[in-house]
Amino acid sequence: MLKFLLFQFNNVMNIKLILFFALPLLLAFLSGCGDDDPVATSVGFSESSLTISESSINNQISVNFDANTADSIDISFELGGFAALNGDYRLNQVSPITIAPGVNSFDFEIEIIDEQLIESFNDTLTITITNAENLQIPVGANSFDLIITDNDVAPTNGVQFDLEWFLGEGVDIDLTDLNLALATGVVIENNSIVDFNAVQSPIGNNSMGFESFILSNDAPDDEYFIVVIYTSGDQSVNFLFNLNGAGFNDAFGLGNFSANEEGNATFFGPITKSGNSFSARRSSNELKFVGKVESDRFR
Repeated sequence: MLKFLLFQFNNVMNIKLILFFALPLLLAFLSGCGDDDPVATSVGFSESSLTISESSINNQISVNFDANTADSIDISFELGGFAALNGDYRLNQVSPITIAPGVNSFDFEIEIIDEQLIESFNDTLTITITNAENLQIPVGANSFDLIITDNDVAPTNGVQFDLEWFLGEGVDIDLTDLNLALATGVVIENNSIVDFNAVQSPIGNNSMGFESFILSNDAPDDEYFIVVIYTSGDQSVNFLFNLNGAGFNDAFGLGNFSANEEGNATFFGPITKSGNSFSARRSSNELKFVGKVESDRFR
């Protein structure tokens, strides 16, 4: 009888030991079987493009995962298109963006700069996801085009002068600073500018974005030259200016500065003002390049 009781006791103890060690594993297994939530395997833009007016200041562009993220993920992206960073738009996020675990989407926060430039074409910002760690990026969902339409019109009281410049797709224009001004009394000898008077008003003085001003009908009658100044920077830069109003329709001038031409000024023109009438020396619709000089008179 004693042996039988001892045998039974041992069996009970063995069962308890088995339950002691096996029960947590069993519960964990059962818990895992009951929690079968998927995790993100891909990421992409929710739409391929959007067209907005430049008066639409704040915009959110959504990027979606196919499920919640399991871990933190770094999303790398590139900016492209001919909309200029800090000229046409601002984007506070920089690549890569770290996405926290447990989310299924995030937004690019894009602020449109409602500048005064009169533009005959749309500006396009392209955002392209280039890497998402181990997540797939479906074809067609890796890039997004934000198309920005202009909302400005030509003045009725004079000529508007607009200046913009470009350093490359996705490159911050604030790496350089260009300014726009006028000059009178320009003296040219042997195809070189030897003297001029810097007009102090109007003059471009925007603290952000591109430059723009109006030479009004009330300004003194004179022969004016358009001056583009490389105020600061150490980058090669291409620029474009336009004239609109008082008989001008996208009259333009093109030019560039090399990386070592900080402090130089490029002259175009002249534009002759007589009362409410304005005329310019130009070939077709392009204003004539006059010359380039180093000058600090506009600073």
